[in-house]
Amino acid sequence: PVITVFNEAPEGTILEQKPLPDTPLTAFTELELVVSRGAGDAIFKVPDFREFDFMSAMLHAAQENIPFAFSNRAAKKNEPKGVIVSQTPTEESEVPAGTMVQFVMTTPETEKDFIFGILERTLPDYPVSVTLRYEIINPKGERNEIFSMKHKGGVIAIPYLVETGSTLILSAEDKELVNFFVR
Repeated sequence: PVITVFNEAPEGTILEQKPLPDTPLTAFTELELVVSRGAGDAIFKVPDFREFDFMSAMLHAAQENIPFAFSNRAAKKNEPKGVIVSQTPTEESEVPAGTMVQFVMTTPETEKDFIFGILERTLPDYPVSVTLRYEIINPKGERNEIFSMKHKGGVIAIPYLVETGSTLILSAEDKELVNFFVR
């Protein structure tokens, strides 16, 4: 089993293990690890994502390892389509690192043969952050990484605007979690 604790050591550092290193083993032995979750009191100021187009907001959040979930609604009169209109927590809020930012965006315009949607999944809870990778394979078979980020698991909701016949791939530590064909 893996036990995680808040500690000054960087996240993912093994603090203790049983049995100890170099212990001779004569039978199946369960390995117990105590792993640092980091300081645990890190605070960050939430950026203002309002009026970002949804792709820019998603890429910026991923680059900063900010967990996110998107939802959408129709644009109101004089509102641009495909942009962030609200977020929770609000901009400039000071929150614990790892706090999920929930975005509300207006539904974007779609062209012929393109589909908009939100890929929503609940990922396993990981004891330490894993590398989450999101890729799209277009109908011609060309694979394109959209983002990779550190993520601890839980809910994620990713907006997409892709050609019909594309495949969305979500992986954690190179293990495929989602393979979604868009039709």
